[in-house]
Amino acid sequence: MWKRIADIINEGGKFIITTHLFSEGDAIGSELALKRFLCGLNKDAIIVNNEALPSVYHCFDPDKDEVIVLDNATDDDFSVVEKQFPQARIIKNAVNKGFVGGYNRLMEYARGEMVLMFNSDIAVKGNALETLVKASEKFDHEYVLTGKLLFPDGAPQDCCFKLPDISGAISEYFLKRKGSYFMFRPETDHPVRVEGAVMADFLIPRKVINRIGYLNRKLFMYFEDIDYCRRLKKADIPIYYIPDAEFFHHHGATAKKIGKAAINTQLIESAKIYHGEFKFFVLSQVLRLGQKWGQITTPVSRWEKETKTGG
Repeated sequence: MWKRIADIINEGGKFIITTHLFSEGDAIGSELALKRFLCGLNKDAIIVNNEALPSVYHCFDPDKDEVIVLDNATDDDFSVVEKQFPQARIIKNAVNKGFVGGYNRLMEYARGEMVLMFNSDIAVKGNALETLVKASEKFDHEYVLTGKLLFPDGAPQDCCFKLPDISGAISEYFLKRKGSYFMFRPETDHPVRVEGAVMADFLIPRKVINRIGYLNRKLFMYFEDIDYCRRLKKADIPIYYIPDAEFFHHHGATAKKIGKAAINTQLIESAKIYHGEFKFFVLSQVLRLGQKWGQITTPVSRWEKETKTGG
């Protein structure tokens, strides 16, 4: 396959680059990187999308909403944002500070009464943002909110969890209590309180940030959402799942870029920071026993399945 791609590039002189509908940041960033590569080979390349910017940008009101774009020490070209969305403020990190360092910089820089955290592979469906904001207003901006995540084909994703611990792992593996350790999706059409949720879409009121603080600076990537949810629980600040706020999540887009080995290394490092060395060791043993003799099969993420099957 790679030889065929190399032949096409070598033989071609002009290229049109495009991506899927409802393009998100990762997709557009990949297009820009490919265009730069082709232009470096003295090829003519243009990008053609149904939208010039990630779909999330068009959901903001430029007269009242604050949009901040962070360049986390990348080589990406942000001119498309500057030209077509001049209201967006672009800030840059001199070095890549990871997910945590990047988001902390944005949270410190933001001035709004609510901070909406989005993964770069998120696309907004319908009026999801308005739904989240109205829910926050209903809760007097006292709670953290998260929406319903969908795969690009519309299938729902698991996005909520209980804080992971040894007893939860035992309950899930050996007592078959679904959602005790692994992620789950609340089966409800109404807002419901959950113990934890992924930060792919995470609305945090400023008054909550003032109480809890920013993300754990000891972490670089992974477990930042679990750590923050634990701190919210200790402070008795609820997290609510809002199923009417739906977002397309191109799950695993970032993971595919950096590779499984790098992911596992970072996961282990972050897990040790979150659990502590001793609890991490004990939990690891419980998980190994569960994978070998447990009553359930260890869940495999959809992107990992697709990677194995070439889907």
